[in-house]
Amino acid sequence: MPLNKAQAAITIRKLKFSRWTAWSEREGIDVCGNPGVYVIGLFGRMPSGSVVPLDRNVVYIGETVKRSLRTRWSQFDRSAYHRGRRHSGGMTFRRDIVGTWKRLHVAGVAFDLEGEHASAYIRAVERMQIWDYVSAHGKLPVCNTM
Repeated sequence: MPLNKAQAAITIRKLKFSRWTAWSEREGIDVCGNPGVYVIGLFGRMPSGSVVPLDRNVVYIGETVKRSLRTRWSQFDRSAYHRGRRHSGGMTFRRDIVGTWKRLHVAGVAFDLEGEHASAYIRAVERMQIWDYVSAHGKLPVCNTM
């Protein structure tokens, strides 16, 4: 369920992402109709347990403020697999990680905030997740370019 304004005051690092879901089944994620933050990872088999954005298998950390996660994931999909140009992470995936779509998994967290609160908070959450990843691994996830 999306977090409301009161819940959004929690520490960014304590966010509860949806479970990892196979890319082909992403429409089934309950938060996909909302804006939020998401992580995409490549795994040999379905990962179990909590989503940890620091996992070495994470290839992209992203956000969407004005669109739903579903819409943003569709843009990634078109850019990664159909030569679209609306998602830089998807274009990087297509260029650098070819033929791995069956291993692709996604998780998201959504927020029930409005206006500038939503924009500022979602972007802060995404940047903090990227910062934590870089702090742990010394580099950006392979499909994140700044």
